[in-house]
Amino acid sequence: MKLSANHLLLTARGTAWLNSFDEPDRPLVRELTGALSLVSLTEFERSLANLILDVASRSGTVALYSAREVGIGGLSFEEDSGNSESGLDATPRGADIGSEGRTAHIARQICRNAPEKFVLQPSISQLRERRVERIIVIDDLLGSGSRCTSYLQALWKYATVKSWWSYKLIKFSVVAYAATEDAEKFVRRHHSLPSVHVHRYCPTISSLSWPPRRRTAARALCNKYGKRWKLRFPSLGYKKTASLLVFEHGCPNNVPAIFWAEAERGPDAWHPVFEGRSTSGSVASAFPHEFEADTPVNVLVAAGQRQLAASLPAAADRPLSANTLVVLSLLWKGRRRMETLADATGLTAKECGELLEACIRSGYATPLRRITDVGLAEIRGALAAKTLRQNPVAGPGQDLYYPRALRDRTSG
Repeated sequence: MKLSANHLLLTARGTAWLNSFDEPDRPLVRELTGALSLVSLTEFERSLANLILDVASRSGTVALYSAREVGIGGLSFEEDSGNSESGLDATPRGADIGSEGRTAHIARQICRNAPEKFVLQPSISQLRERRVERIIVIDDLLGSGSRCTSYLQALWKYATVKSWWSYKLIKFSVVAYAATEDAEKFVRRHHSLPSVHVHRYCPTISSLSWPPRRRTAARALCNKYGKRWKLRFPSLGYKKTASLLVFEHGCPNNVPAIFWAEAERGPDAWHPVFEGRSTSGSVASAFPHEFEADTPVNVLVAAGQRQLAASLPAAADRPLSANTLVVLSLLWKGRRRMETLADATGLTAKECGELLEACIRSGYATPLRRITDVGLAEIRGALAAKTLRQNPVAGPGQDLYYPRALRDRTSG
């Protein structure tokens, strides 16, 4: 279990929440809580801002939009929105300030520091006046990708924007702190063909490196208590994403409902750890300043690779790093999703992609993320390393050496 997750369960709210489960189910609850990735506000803002600046460096003038929910009436990006809801305000009345508010704050700070390059939430006429070359839509998490895609569509409905895009006068980009691989692909398929940039992949129950039976038990646990307490949201979160990533500024609604949803049976009967999706109070102290990853040994044990986990310390001086061995072992077990590999190694999306590309170039894996015979040989070599180290070379012994095998010389 990660230290932050252990701290979370030791808080007053975490203890009360854990006691709401039956005693036999608590070990799995602890294990599922240990799989949560807790992202501090400092880590979130720094990483997302750096990613935005990196994407923007490839273009001239850049427009920044903070993605938010699109209502039934749609959004208008005209200065006089009429009866339609305006899309020029990132945080209108009634918006979820925990999500849109944080991304809007980051965008506002970037625009304030470089007003000649960036323009915040511009109207269509302002896009024309500033000769914007790239539109960046910012989101904290692409869980299903529906919110970001709806926001892109609200901009895409303008014939002027389509015309600029068709003449290659403007490009679209989406920048998010985290995303599932499915959501990333879904957003890329929008008509505007945006480039999608994420800092890290979002772990989900389905992407855990656990054995299939354990993942099935975790989903069954969420459904069991969702029904028992009649939680006011789908048991596995929005669109059954079952995300395991929680921000300090708020818990996303695609996290399993047992962590945050209210119960119809009354507040005295159920105490979610992130009540009202809030992370305030004692719970906030559990969020680490830096992103916390599990150790390679713990990952291998959770994946059922106990022999390889035991061999890992002995194989530490081999040419392959511990993270490479973890990735190859997961590919060996058929766990090929980027969320699985990134969560197991604790690497960012870029770092995980580079590690996977290195495995492919070295012949350890195929482009379809399947392990090769060469990769299997490396795993077998790591497993053999433990056996080779069972009879280590003797130490240097005492400082002074006295020969005992030779007989004393005798005089005749």
